[in-house]
Amino acid sequence: MSAPRNAPILIDRNVLVAWSADSTDADTRARLEHLLAQAGAEGQRIIIPTPALAEFLVKTDEATAGSKSAELARALRDTNQDGAFPVLFDTSPYAYRMKRYLAEHGIDGMTILDPIEALHDLLLPRLPLRPVAERIAVHPVCSLRKQGLDGKLLAVARACATAVVQPASIGCCGFAGSLGFTNPELNAHALRDLPEAVSGCGSGVCSSRTCEIGLSQHGGITYRSIFDLVDRASG
Repeated sequence: MSAPRNAPILIDRNVLVAWSADSTDADTRARLEHLLAQAGAEGQRIIIPTPALAEFLVKTDEATAGSKSAELARALRDTNQDGAFPVLFDTSPYAYRMKRYLAEHGIDGMTILDPIEALHDLLLPRLPLRPVAERIAVHPVCSLRKQGLDGKLLAVARACATAVVQPASIGCCGFAGSLGFTNPELNAHALRDLPEAVSGCGSGVCSSRTCEIGLSQHGGITYRSIFDLVDRASG
């Protein structure tokens, strides 16, 4: 089905979705597909080959991370007809690293969408929203802050919930990509004040799967993908 004539330009074309290597949550995938369909986004979906993403966010080996970024860029270019369609990444860390890589290597002609900017700029204006009657905690992950998109995360959450809290005392969650698995004390220390800060919240949202894990473990509430909240509000 074609998108309505008044659709924003990026939605009027196909949207390619690059699922991150750690995005194994079938429910989250289904929610994003539902949102794209509601917004009139047609067609193609791609899953970037796992080898291209497996070490994409490696913190301790920048050389490996760089080579995997190059591999992913080639995969996107080859699959995406040299950038014919915007590519929506399902998590902010992956979107941020890919944007950085393309900029640092002077690669033009490929539009990378962080999930928050895609929701705020393209999808929300086209979705029938009814705010969820729940107090929601939001956590702007580091890669989102570096893109200057934390305000858009708040705006998305406020459009989808009757009450939204962003704890001022919580900055980086300390999970640091995958280091939270091997150095959990970093995560625990960074989030030591989180339970009190989110007291009274029913659940939380962010845009990084690994951050969700640490936030849920130490916050006393369950954090999910922002796609979950938007899908709930859009019916």
